[in-house]
Amino acid sequence: MSDSIRYHWRLARLRLDDWKTENFYRAARVAAEKNSKGRSALDRILEEERFERSIVLDQIAQVRTGRLVRTAVSYDIDVPLNGDNWEESSTIGGRQLTTKGFHELRVAIRKEQNERWTYWELRLKVVAAILTAATGAAGALIGLAAILKK
Repeated sequence: MSDSIRYHWRLARLRLDDWKTENFYRAARVAAEKNSKGRSALDRILEEERFERSIVLDQIAQVRTGRLVRTAVSYDIDVPLNGDNWEESSTIGGRQLTTKGFHELRVAIRKEQNERWTYWELRLKVVAAILTAATGAAGALIGLAAILKK
């Protein structure tokens, strides 16, 4: 499988896990409210839900960070390894980009992609113009040859 398919598949699985976790704890909250188990039981359920979802959300952030960093490296973009662009995961360990760091790296990648496209776009336009002119000249020469033959 290509890297893109693997990335989207893993992200979809993690988002499904998050959705399942959310629905499980929503049902648990409703059941706790129906049984009138008290505020402490509801608070415990909410705390468990926050913890479980933070694990999945950290996994999603790390998967997205890994892909973005690999993309940046493939475009020879310097990835800052320290500073306020990174944060430590409090639940699963490891480092991931902050929202600000993610945004800055995406902007740098898009800028590089645009510069590379601009480079090739100019060359393609020149080649297209030359081919158009050559086609027109060939047509004119064929027409001239047809007239001179008569």
